[in-house]
Amino acid sequence: MSDAAAAPASLARASQEWKSALIDVSGTNRLLHFKKTSTTLDLSVANETALLRLMRGGSVSIRDLVSGIELDRAKRSCAALARKEREATEEYGVSVTYLALGFATWNPETNRALHDAEAAEMDQSATSLRRGPIPNAPLLLRPVQITRRRGVTDDWYLQLSDDYQLNGVLVHVLNFGVQRVEEDDLLDSAEALESPTDMAEFRAALGDVRRELESDCREVDGFRTNPELVIGTFSYQKQPMVNDVADVSALALSDIAAALAGDPEAAARVRAAASDVPVSEADPDYAPIDSEYLVLDADASQSYVVNAALAGRNLVVQGPPGTGKSQTIANVISALIANGKHVLFVAQKRAAITAVLDRLSAVDLSHLLLDLFAADGARRFVAEQLRTVLERQQQVGMPDTAELHAQLQKARSRLVSHNDALFSASHGWGASIHELRVASLGFDSSAKSTLRLPPATFRTWEKTTLGRLSEDLDELQSLGALAPTWTSTLGWRPPSMTTAEVAEHLRQLALSVRWERLPTLRHELEAEARVSGHAAATGLNDAGPLTSLHRDALEAARTSPSLLATADLDAMIAALSKPHRRELPDVGWRRRRAGKRAARETLAALTPPQQLELLLKARAVRAAWATGSAPAPYEGADTTAALLERVRGEVAQIEAATQGTSLAAAEFGSLETALESLVADTRGGVMARANALETNLRSAGAGQVIDMLRSHYAQDKALTGPPSEILQWVAIRSVLESAELTSPAIAGVRGAELATATATFQKADQSHLAANAARVRRKAAVFLKQAFDEHPDQHSALKMEVTRKRNFRPVRRLFQEAPDVLLAAKPVWAMSPLQVSRILPAAQCFDVVIFDEASQVKPADAIPALMRGRQVIVAGDSRQLPPTEFFSKVLEDDEADDADEDVALSNVPSETAHEPARRRSSYTRDAESVLFAMDRLLAGQSRSLQWHYRSRDERLIAVSNEYIYHGSLTTFPAPDALESVRHEVVDFSPGISGGTNSPEAEVRRVVDLVKSHVKAHPEESVGVITFGIKHEARIERALEVAMQQDPEFEAALTAHADEPWFVKAIERVQGDERDAIFLSVGYGKSSDGRLRYFWGPLLRDGGERRLNVAISRAKKRMTLVTSFAAEDVAPDGHSSAGYRLMYQFIRFVASGGNSLTDGTSQATPLNPFEIDIKKRLEAAGLVLDPQVGVGGYRIDFAARHPDTPGRHVLAIEADGAAYHSGHIARERDRLRQELLVTRPGVSGDRIPWKDLSHGTSQ
Repeated sequence: MSDAAAAPASLARASQEWKSALIDVSGTNRLLHFKKTSTTLDLSVANETALLRLMRGGSVSIRDLVSGIELDRAKRSCAALARKEREATEEYGVSVTYLALGFATWNPETNRALHDAEAAEMDQSATSLRRGPIPNAPLLLRPVQITRRRGVTDDWYLQLSDDYQLNGVLVHVLNFGVQRVEEDDLLDSAEALESPTDMAEFRAALGDVRRELESDCREVDGFRTNPELVIGTFSYQKQPMVNDVADVSALALSDIAAALAGDPEAAARVRAAASDVPVSEADPDYAPIDSEYLVLDADASQSYVVNAALAGRNLVVQGPPGTGKSQTIANVISALIANGKHVLFVAQKRAAITAVLDRLSAVDLSHLLLDLFAADGARRFVAEQLRTVLERQQQVGMPDTAELHAQLQKARSRLVSHNDALFSASHGWGASIHELRVASLGFDSSAKSTLRLPPATFRTWEKTTLGRLSEDLDELQSLGALAPTWTSTLGWRPPSMTTAEVAEHLRQLALSVRWERLPTLRHELEAEARVSGHAAATGLNDAGPLTSLHRDALEAARTSPSLLATADLDAMIAALSKPHRRELPDVGWRRRRAGKRAARETLAALTPPQQLELLLKARAVRAAWATGSAPAPYEGADTTAALLERVRGEVAQIEAATQGTSLAAAEFGSLETALESLVADTRGGVMARANALETNLRSAGAGQVIDMLRSHYAQDKALTGPPSEILQWVAIRSVLESAELTSPAIAGVRGAELATATATFQKADQSHLAANAARVRRKAAVFLKQAFDEHPDQHSALKMEVTRKRNFRPVRRLFQEAPDVLLAAKPVWAMSPLQVSRILPAAQCFDVVIFDEASQVKPADAIPALMRGRQVIVAGDSRQLPPTEFFSKVLEDDEADDADEDVALSNVPSETAHEPARRRSSYTRDAESVLFAMDRLLAGQSRSLQWHYRSRDERLIAVSNEYIYHGSLTTFPAPDALESVRHEVVDFSPGISGGTNSPEAEVRRVVDLVKSHVKAHPEESVGVITFGIKHEARIERALEVAMQQDPEFEAALTAHADEPWFVKAIERVQGDERDAIFLSVGYGKSSDGRLRYFWGPLLRDGGERRLNVAISRAKKRMTLVTSFAAEDVAPDGHSSAGYRLMYQFIRFVASGGNSLTDGTSQATPLNPFEIDIKKRLEAAGLVLDPQVGVGGYRIDFAARHPDTPGRHVLAIEADGAAYHSGHIARERDRLRQELLVTRPGVSGDRIPWKDLSHGTSQ
């Protein structure tokens, strides 16, 4: 750590926080202060013969142990002890039912050191214990199994299991500050207790142990023991965990612990672990086959977790109900074993460990896991597990997978490359071949042109280009721009109307010419004609000579008036130009001389060429003048000439923008009419818009489509659809055909080839998973052999331990002596959080720590396990149950149990105590669980499993998926599961003490329903969930009575050893699953007929999480049993989230699983591909229901049974977007189909595109 001062400070604060969280304020430690309760079984009155048989390890009936009036009490004690043992084992993985042999006591007032040790053991201050009770601590403990055997009368059998063990808490207190007790010596003395010949020998052996302990503790004032024998509930406390979190130096060695404590540098390292190793959900499609060590099926989200774990990342895994969290952990463990990693697997509940262990057992890998959860302190059990793995180590061979891997690689590559090519958005405007194929099916035959555009056309197109061009083309047609008349109608010429501004300019120009300049010009021309004696001009072409005549006359007159009147122009011209002189033979030398003089005098300002030009103009004017007198020029001749030139230019400009007209050559009257027509023609704006559209279309490369459409119209062929469809067809087919031809994975591939590749892949992939288990076993054996070779002394120590007959060493001692070979032999250790600190040294013993059901583990309880690993994977579901205090209730006496009062919501306190706001010094402060704490720390690195596997019909998870997980789960419908959800409404009946809690009729109905169910479905396992503890107890007792009365019912209900029946309150059911679940609310109406919503924890904070757990346990069917109807539950009955979820759930179940979102349909409309399939299948005679299901994923079509209404026989999935939404080939080409065909009542099939596109009818 970079800051040596800051890091310990944060750890010291967090250490104190964690210690405070571990303090047990629930009562006195029973391992120090035991007192008898109504559940204690006192063996002081036991029959000596039966007691001896019990002590020798035999199974003994309670009837043989006690008799008379003590028997009934003993049977009640056995029932209570068995229930508490079951609950403690299921919830926390520890045994609590023990035979206690001998008890010790001392004077707490005079033994200050022991007094302080006791305070430390109980995590309390010494002051708080000053007036505490006198110690009464058991000496030896041995687990007891209590089982019920039913017959004519119920009987209970007791049997001791495993070895004797010292009371660890007693040893800790006695050795506090000074070593008094040698545990191994005492256990050696206790060996004589194992097989006594009679009770006298047994008591003598116990006396030896007592005397040895008394001798060891002789300086302890008042220390003495007694030989009392009792069976009761005992539990290890959390002192070893407190010791761990109090060890700041050990915590500082763990980046994970330091990060959770709030050290920023440690947090950065934890977040950045293996961040340089890329991990993607698509990795399984491209990684080498032999690099994968999955032993069980895994979807993409599960594979990601496995690969992230192998990469070394710290990870939070959110596992909603039924998403394969246990299977994912099993795969992670297998892959880590194959990579030589050592794993600490921690869970609060036995069910979580069992779920993973069962999966490893199924692939023959369970021998690599040391199940300390089950063993607890059972040394013999641990030794047997170690012996098994050593025996198997010599039997593991090397599997030959070369051919299998090559076959799988080839098939996978074929499918993956085809899928990648099909869905790569790299064609044309960023479209995939699949999108193009689907789009090409939605066209009418009238739109299917043979025109194709070159691929280069689409290089600059974007996703919106085709849509925009389609709109442009339709608009172009609506403007009339595609019709032949567009280029033939008299008037404005469309191409000239480039913009609206140009169009308006030309119109205004025509307007000005017609009504301003043309009338003025005609007036001027008429005036010139009168002056010169000519006829008026009839058009612009006629006006030119007359205007030129007057302009020349005016020029001559301005230079010299005499030029137009008296001047001898011929003489002057002949004098200036020899060529003209030859033309004028009559002009002699004298005239020329006079003319030269006259030119000099009158034209002195001009150069000779200018003089000649002007003289020629003057002579022409004289010749053309028609009045018979000397020309008198029109004074406005210049203006008229300029006006004429302007009008000519403007008319030429207008004429260039017209079609079918000749304006410049027209007479004035026709010109005026034509201009008036142009002014009246307002199509200029339309033409401008059409020009813009066409320019845009042509610049995008669609000009050929325009030309084709115009040619089509020119042949008098009417379009039956919009031009946009033709453009879309041409564009889509152009891109699609080019893409298909240039994609090797697509070109020439038929559906049969893909089907063959799929079948090969499916078979090879399953074989690959099976072979992986053998590969993992081989890897583990190799690692173990290496450990033996590198640590021969440890090998010998382990060999000695597994060959012992008795006196097996504790695991913690064995770990100290042979850690390397022990971890190589058992690379995975499974424990509860309570066991970690008791067994393992406070060091990083493991590479990876995996927590399951982490939402139920408090942060302080998790720290000891986290600090023992270098990498952590925390799995759980933040939307299921938080940690509970249930375990403290297990040890309470029956009279204190089931404090389940009918309390109105207004009186129910919040589940979370609100403390004053404090500065957060760690990520664990105020975090309800280690899942929350790690999610805070690894912000953004949480992954969620997405496929839901548990429910055979998605209706069983639909409410949770919709309202808790917001549709994020991929669920699979069962189109023929008509009874997967059911609502049983029970008539009014009084409950406990005449109240609303646990109505009698509801209890009876649940029993009747269970009896009917096991008769109709004997193959299905059963679970009953209740809202309250009292209702749980009443139903369980009623079922036990029913079994006692009906042996056949008992046999049917208890037939599923792997999934035994249960009755559990909502607080204890997380992690369980059964085929059929009966959810009994257990709160009815009052006698006045009103429903007052006394729903206990459901209406508290987090109530929706409790209900989410309860309604997601069923695999095949869920029956909701209530003493009220759905319509009795008001939508606004309460504001709590738990109530709102219950309202939606009861409505959904009451509707038979049809009303999920208040009638709002979530179905996606069929795309053209699916529509085409539907038409073909219906034409073949099938009756189809489309979009079957209630979740986000729907079966495309379900074929109805031809003879049985309401039944489906075939689930049909199109080779479309839903199918190809799978991230990896295993999802797309195997798992999805397998899941569909396991739905009740149907088989499944998929229709590939290639079969459809080639017209396959099968």
